[in-house]
Amino acid sequence: MGAVRFSLYPWTELVELHRFLTNATRAVRGDHCPMDTRQFRPHLSIAYANTTVPIMSILPRIEQLRTLPTEASSITSVELVELRREERAYRFDVLDSLQLGG
Repeated sequence: MGAVRFSLYPWTELVELHRFLTNATRAVRGDHCPMDTRQFRPHLSIAYANTTVPIMSILPRIEQLRTLPTEASSITSVELVELRREERAYRFDVLDSLQLGG
């Protein structure tokens, strides 16, 4: 079980956004805040496996994706979600959203 993901770069603004959101969450939830920016690694998940998959069977496909050109993007909003596992899949409900200024 696991995931295929790509790292996002540059990290600086994403880590600072995560730190800001973590501090805001801690201000409301106190010690019940599960977020930890020290463990945060910005990434883009592209596939999940809920069973064991031999890496050599998917590596050629991943290598093809690495040849694609990079893309720039902007984060214009964040969402507070309730994440849970249901029947071997991730499900979530959006509890609130916040538009970000730029």
